[in-house]
Amino acid sequence: MRSRKLGNSGALIKPYVYIAPAVLLLLLFVYYPFAKTMVLSLSLTSPAGGFVKWNGMSNYTSMFVSPDFYDMLLVTFKFSIAVLTGSLVAGFFMALLVNSDRRGYTIFKTVYTLPMAVSSAAIAVVFSFVLHPVNGLLNEALGTDINWLNSPKWAMAAVIMVTVWQNASLNYIILLAALKGVDRSLYEAAEVDGAGYWKKQWMVSLPGVSPTLFFLVIVNAIVAFQAFAQIHVLTAGGPYNSTGIISYNIYLDALRKSHFGLAYAQSVFLFVVILAITRIQFYMEKKVSY
Repeated sequence: MRSRKLGNSGALIKPYVYIAPAVLLLLLFVYYPFAKTMVLSLSLTSPAGGFVKWNGMSNYTSMFVSPDFYDMLLVTFKFSIAVLTGSLVAGFFMALLVNSDRRGYTIFKTVYTLPMAVSSAAIAVVFSFVLHPVNGLLNEALGTDINWLNSPKWAMAAVIMVTVWQNASLNYIILLAALKGVDRSLYEAAEVDGAGYWKKQWMVSLPGVSPTLFFLVIVNAIVAFQAFAQIHVLTAGGPYNSTGIISYNIYLDALRKSHFGLAYAQSVFLFVVILAITRIQFYMEKKVSY
């Protein structure tokens, strides 16, 4: 009887033993840093980022009363909306291109996934040469003389282009898998009704992948708000803060200006914004009938 009880208790403990490493990693690298950020956002910090004393909401007050903060927030939303829209549209059209399974299209399936295998910093370094104002490949191809990275008019467009180029690969892979799951008989029925290629994509493909699109909207919004490496390498937030989004400004305040308390407050604010956008998107998804 005693051995049976020990066996039962061992069976109850075993699942917790299996999940213990994952829980430990979450505690160390997710929940503990998050809790520390919350605490330090309400604190006065030393130049090294350590706790000095409590100062309540002073960091948040300093953040919200600064006119520069709202300018940065506007730049962030413009960047995020452009990246989200461009990445989804580019990924969808790439998925449509290779979904036909025509002979020779296998090479496109491989080429379109390559940006995912390269880090954002490496991609930014390559594009810094492509966008060079004197001997850059883009100016050579277009026959223009644009200072892409040092012009307030063009710097944001250049950073958005680079970010979309990289993020489109993830959208392409997921949307291609979604397109493969659309019932082929729906295309045949639409063709019998006289629908052309683009009308079939509008009436069949788009509704068929709409749950996947909702998921990708969330993913792309999070990725866009957290963009850093391409901005750091290409423009460093300039010129004249025209590409200074909030994620990059957190880095500047913390590691360049040693304003760690303000940087922590901005981090919490960014978390709340992303959480709110995610909740709104989940709410909208539940209201949609498929």
